[in-house]
Amino acid sequence: MQELMGDAQPVTLPNADQIMTRVSDGRFDENFNQLAKEIIDEALLNLDWWAAQVWWFLPNGFEPGPWRLHPSAPASLNQLNGKTPGTRSTEAPTALFGSPTLVPIEHAEWLPGVEQLRQIGVRQLVVLDIIAEDRPSARLVFIVPTRDSLGPDELQFLHVSALLLPKMVVRERARTELHYRSTHDPLTGLLNRRGLNQLLELTPAVKKTLRAVLFIDLNKFKEVNDLFGHATGDELLIQVASELANQIRPTDALARIGGDEFVIVAAEVASPHAAELFAKRLWSAVAAPFTFTNGSTWNGSGSIGVALWQPGDTYAEALREADALMYRAKKAGGGIEVQSASAEDASANAEDILTVNPISDLRSGEARGCMVAIESVLSLPETQKLAAMIVEKLNAERVEPCSDIWLKLPKGFWLDSERIAGLLEVIRVLSPAIKIDLVLSCASASYESRLVARELMDRFDVGLVLDAFGSGNRDLELLQLLTPVALIVDSLSMQPDELGGDGQTDFDWAVPRSVIAIANVLGVDSVAPVAATASQLKSFANLGCDLWFGLSR
Repeated sequence: MQELMGDAQPVTLPNADQIMTRVSDGRFDENFNQLAKEIIDEALLNLDWWAAQVWWFLPNGFEPGPWRLHPSAPASLNQLNGKTPGTRSTEAPTALFGSPTLVPIEHAEWLPGVEQLRQIGVRQLVVLDIIAEDRPSARLVFIVPTRDSLGPDELQFLHVSALLLPKMVVRERARTELHYRSTHDPLTGLLNRRGLNQLLELTPAVKKTLRAVLFIDLNKFKEVNDLFGHATGDELLIQVASELANQIRPTDALARIGGDEFVIVAAEVASPHAAELFAKRLWSAVAAPFTFTNGSTWNGSGSIGVALWQPGDTYAEALREADALMYRAKKAGGGIEVQSASAEDASANAEDILTVNPISDLRSGEARGCMVAIESVLSLPETQKLAAMIVEKLNAERVEPCSDIWLKLPKGFWLDSERIAGLLEVIRVLSPAIKIDLVLSCASASYESRLVARELMDRFDVGLVLDAFGSGNRDLELLQLLTPVALIVDSLSMQPDELGGDGQTDFDWAVPRSVIAIANVLGVDSVAPVAATASQLKSFANLGCDLWFGLSR
């Protein structure tokens, strides 16, 4: 377990009161922070005060924001600029300033870091607490030049601020709590399905990082409800959630996505074996005896499916795999099913991982080259061996070196430009006459893959073929950025009936027609999808499509 978990400490699951406190006090989004910053900047500019900061009231103290300085502030205050004074205070202020108040520095002992302010010559502060719904939310602290700095104009400005900010606080509390409730399970406080999806959408892709998705289902949970009642069933779910939370690292995600189903996304696992060890630890946690407040006990058990989430794959794909593996484990009576990083993957030969599709002129049938697709298996050979396998496969297929060779890579490759660069370099060393263009799917092209594609085009003078063109709303953006040599029509846009058939509308074949027209305008080849049938190829030919793929050899 050490291989996966490192030195991480167990996580304590918050109770419902702690959860609502956390989202209700002092934790606002950028909109509110921006408004407070604008008020501070306005005060410094218009009132000629020297410096200011905002403090956020929390349940167990208050937390400072950075100091902001007026350009004409004394040089002695420069050391404050942009800095946050230490850590947050663990003591909530006992006295509140409901209206703008001039406070001599010797009476500001409640302010952490006050000794530093005194040492650099600060003599007086203006303080204003923002109170919303009878609760203090924020404290504005200003460093002012003299005792006369708080005149009628300054008082009026701060009074307006004191009226505006509480309304923002109330709105942000309501919005934050609503968002929290929509993304968290009300029973356990864990993320729900929506919250987990949102979290993972914000998680940046990490090169060469293997993650794991674990789908956990409690066995015979219905019996707990039937024997002891639904209140006891809820108590079991809360206890299980707590046990699972104690097993994960702070970087992992834990969610209850429905009923007695939980999902854990392990942010990084060292190997498939480490993921399996993690699953065994989780299984032991849910298989422990549980004691309920009514005195009854339950010897739990669970079924766990473990999918390996590789770079380039999507969370949805990994979750489906983990779900299927969990059901397989459940059908076998419970236990753990792990996606295999099998020996057959590690020792796969060219026939297992390489597919060759000839490319021909759609009208004349004249051979133009071939597309080599690398299948996405769990453990591909290292770069030099994989390049040798590609060259060997092309030689076995008797592909002429001067032909167009399109190399279609798995999604995971497009997160690592150095991996692709290494592959291209070795292929060119082994067979210098081979001309290679890369194939990038529009359906799965991420921002990172677009940058990688552009880098490789510039660095290796390779062409780019856009596959599945017409599958999304970013295709034209890719077209402008990457200037491809060919467009492969999205296979989902094909119609089962031939062009001009009975009952067809103007929208039938509209996407292929548009893609072919765009290719013609750009002066590049348009290509029918690999999956096109004979009747569909006839329609592509009638639309003026240039190329098609032969059957896999």
